[in-house]
Amino acid sequence: MKKFIVLALVVLGMGVAFAEAPLTADNRININTASMDELMTIPGVGDKIASEIEDYRPYVSLEQFETELGKYLDAASLKDIEANITLGLANLNTATEAELAALPGIGPKIAAEIEEYRPYTSSKQLEGELGKYFDAETIANIEAISTIGLVDLNSASKEELMSIPGVGDKIASEIEDYRPYTSILQFREELGKYLDADALHMVELFVTLN
Repeated sequence: MKKFIVLALVVLGMGVAFAEAPLTADNRININTASMDELMTIPGVGDKIASEIEDYRPYVSLEQFETELGKYLDAASLKDIEANITLGLANLNTATEAELAALPGIGPKIAAEIEEYRPYTSSKQLEGELGKYFDAETIANIEAISTIGLVDLNSASKEELMSIPGVGDKIASEIEDYRPYTSILQFREELGKYLDADALHMVELFVTLN
């Protein structure tokens, strides 16, 4: 009988440990779409934190999540929660490697390859580059949960403009100052005062005009 009790306690203890382990990439909780009940299934998230997560939606980056929830949680608690969440759709051209890795089915290895072959201008290019390393099912998953969306020069916020490779605070401010843009030629003429041809071309790969 004593042996049975000891064994039961060991099994229960293991169960608790497994319950607190990070979720796999395929069952992370999407904090942009999850219900209150779903948010509360994340280890370390109770009623109050779930409410705070809801209040600050939508999340466009892990940095934003850390800034907002960092008002209520310490760094270690934030990292524990981040191991169990996803932000949902990500822009393959502008998301950080950490944000890409947090997507369902991605992980660090695929995220690194995605980042290496930027910028992406079409799904065909994406399939051609990543198809060298990953099977069709993996590529289909990447395409299903991500976008190759470009940043609109006329409507993007300063934060969105600064997500473009090569665009810092100063260049983002210059882009805002010369709005509205009616053509890419106008954009080249104005920003060409601050960027050389190569840098300007790189920025153009990530933008659009609407």
